[in-house]
Amino acid sequence: MEPLEPSGVATPAATYVLGTRVANPQILIHTAGIVGARADGSVPDDLEAQAAETFTATAEVKTAGGATSSAPVTIVVDRKMSQGEAD
Repeated sequence: MEPLEPSGVATPAATYVLGTRVANPQILIHTAGIVGARADGSVPDDLEAQAAETFTATAEVKTAGGATSSAPVTIVVDRKMSQGEAD
């Protein structure tokens, strides 16, 4: 298992790596905690720009692991609901 921490991606706020590469027998790249922050740690003001940063960072982790841009990606979005949405 190889940790993937490309320099063009914001450093995680907690202690974990952004991705890992596993090659046994297929190559799989697992990512975790990639957020919509720029490489310098700043966060864009709007959701669309944050989503774009998330996809850019995901692509950089894939590239660091040796994957092509056409390699498939599965994304899980986890967000907290507001009280109004919960009611």
